[in-house]
Amino acid sequence: MVVTATKTPVPLSQITSAVEVMSEKDFLRQNARLLTDALQFGQSLAVFTSGGPGSNATARIRGGSSAQTLVFIDGALVNSATLGEFNIGMLTTDNIESVTILRGAQSMLWGSDAMGGVIDIKTKRGEGTPTVKAFSEYGSFNTIREGGSVGGKIGLVDVTASLSRWDSARFSSV
Repeated sequence: MVVTATKTPVPLSQITSAVEVMSEKDFLRQNARLLTDALQFGQSLAVFTSGGPGSNATARIRGGSSAQTLVFIDGALVNSATLGEFNIGMLTTDNIESVTILRGAQSMLWGSDAMGGVIDIKTKRGEGTPTVKAFSEYGSFNTIREGGSVGGKIGLVDVTASLSRWDSARFSSV
């Protein structure tokens, strides 16, 4: 079901707008650790970064500016009230369930700030018995990534929390 394109739940097969949905399986297949890496695979979408991992990054859809691309996280608008854009450079895919990219002018539904399109990010929900996960990775340039997550359902409450750290002695772009 896609909510972004119509503001009401509609099956993806019945949406008339250009919609692309990326899931956690896509992130794993792409080996995308950062949301910017995953969005590079999106159609008609460009990600502009001002440096390496974790630096300022913005997304543009179909040639619009980053201020003409609305970004929602769990239904909440996260674009800056002053600049009109959102820095996606600090988001990892660790706690993201899916990303819906709605391409093209969406002013009728979302206002004039959606001239390029809409990116809707859904975070993971706690399901089943509470679980704890931890990970640690090491790579070239002394890159270290480590973290963990807790998630599950306790009564009627879904609980999910994650924390990660990424450090690297990467080549400086300055």
